Amino acid sequence: MPREIRFRIRKDGRVETEFSGFPGEDCLAEAKNLAEALSSLGLKMTVQEVIMKTPAQIEIEVSQAEGVTPKAQRARVGHES
Repeated sequence: MPREIRFRIRKDGRVETEFSGFPGEDCLAEAKNLAEALSSLGLKMTVQEVIMKTPAQIEIEVSQAEGVTPKAQRARVGHES
């Protein structure tokens, strides 16, 4: 499954980030790398909430990558800039 990071910028300025395709806690390490990269550009990212995906949600992602339509929503990892 390919690794993917999606961003959603809300009207109030909050940014939600979703990591897909990162096994285990690799998404947390990637979030740290992302924060460091943004910091080098003068942007600060503060993690407000982390919602880990359940095995069922991960299975849905894998199925979606294989072309099967998911029936549940994905969890989001929220960040605020």
